Amino acid sequence: MANVGGPTAKKRRLLMSVTDSIILYGCEIWADALQKEIYRKVVASVQRRGALMIASAYRTVSEPAVLVIAGVMPIDLRATERKTANSTMEEVGAKEAKARARIQAMQRWQERWMARKHGEVNYYLTQFLTGHGYFCSYLHKMGKVDNATCIYEEFTVDDAYHTFFECTRFDAERRVLEDQIGHLDPDTIVEAMIRSQDVWNKVEVFVRAVLLLKKPELDRHIKG
Repeated sequence: MANVGGPTAKKRRLLMSVTDSIILYGCEIWADALQKEIYRKVVASVQRRGALMIASAYRTVSEPAVLVIAGVMPIDLRATERKTANSTMEEVGAKEAKARARIQAMQRWQERWMARKHGEVNYYLTQFLTGHGYFCSYLHKMGKVDNATCIYEEFTVDDAYHTFFECTRFDAERRVLEDQIGHLDPDTIVEAMIRSQDVWNKVEVFVRAVLLLKKPELDRHIKG
């Protein structure tokens, strides 16, 4: 599903709700299994893809960030919410049980999002995380350039994913980072940054280096 054009966010969210209903079937029984990260990741990966479509976001946007942008509660909290409501329904009634469970789930979601103790964002990392910046696909959408094609690789769409994970122009910078932290994976890089201050800092250096190289070259291409 294309980020530009196609169904509205409202319609995409409707499709997401159908997917959630399927995923959460019977979760009152198995919700506790999602406390184990290995199981949570399997289910969360499906939800993340749906949230990326709702937000029309690039693949570099992390799971926690895209869920907030899309307004989608993490699947493990949704499962726990349903289990909690089901367990108290007879005692306080269905409506009250659901209301209390939702409040608890929202509190946990906020606590989880605010729990990060390191990692400052800046002008460069914001472009990396959101895909809004010196990328021809974004600039084309804003009416700043004639097309969304990479200025280094013909017939290739230039978005944040391509710039940081694929574009051959920045192979040298990418190799330096991979020598430091291992293979770059767009599905896990932000999670690794959140876990480690050192990884966060190294990725920030890489992102800054790439964009400082790209900006003047892209500016010259636009003017030329």
